[in-house]
Amino acid sequence: MSSVFRPFGLSLALILCLSAQAFADEPITWATDGLYAPFSTTDAAGEPAGLDRDVAAAVCDILDRPCAFLVVPWDELYAGLNDDRFDVLYSGMSSWTVSAEGAVPSATYFSTAGRFVTERGRLERVDIMAPDTVIGVLAGTPHARYLETTIGTTGRLRRYADEEEMYFGLLAGAADVVFGDGLLLYGDLVQPSRGLSVDFVPPAISDDDYFDGGLVFALRPGDTLDGDIARALRTLRDDGRLDAIIERHLPGYTLP
Repeated sequence: MSSVFRPFGLSLALILCLSAQAFADEPITWATDGLYAPFSTTDAAGEPAGLDRDVAAAVCDILDRPCAFLVVPWDELYAGLNDDRFDVLYSGMSSWTVSAEGAVPSATYFSTAGRFVTERGRLERVDIMAPDTVIGVLAGTPHARYLETTIGTTGRLRRYADEEEMYFGLLAGAADVVFGDGLLLYGDLVQPSRGLSVDFVPPAISDDDYFDGGLVFALRPGDTLDGDIARALRTLRDDGRLDAIIERHLPGYTLP
């Protein structure tokens, strides 16, 4: 009896092995609009480039899966994801935006936490929680509401009407630190090309009640890639490759 079924068993094992190999050889198709530099852009040949694309390629490398990258108009991205034309979307997307579109946000690969910035000469002595530390913030923003909730509407909060006024307040000494979106503060103040003697000062603030947690990829509901990508991103954090990719595209922007 066993000899009759043994060839069938071998054939089934071979089929399963070939199926697993075929799945591993199937590329993960990533789609973007290429219009959100430095996260999503295109090179001189029109091919996808940017921070997100480099993270995606590293994820595929860890998963030992080939990658295919496509550039499509923004208004086709989520429709294509739902129609199985793409496996993953990227374009500097926030978790809130992805969820609002009915897709599943991946694990976060880039933090957009609330950050404090001060002049470098104050880095060693500034204490965010000290009662005499004056904090500048844009009036009416989630960052202002967070500070009002956590430290109260005390005189040490200085609310500004716009970014230019807030930055001038910091550089003129009217505020000891300014608080806001980490990526915005990096682009306007901290990045080396600005030539300003300022830097981030801890702590970084992540609070889902006030701020979006960070940038993510978008996947279809129920797609098993979600778990694979999460594991790959953990590996990239642990081995330092994620920090290296971010430093290459955003020099001086350290993940909190």
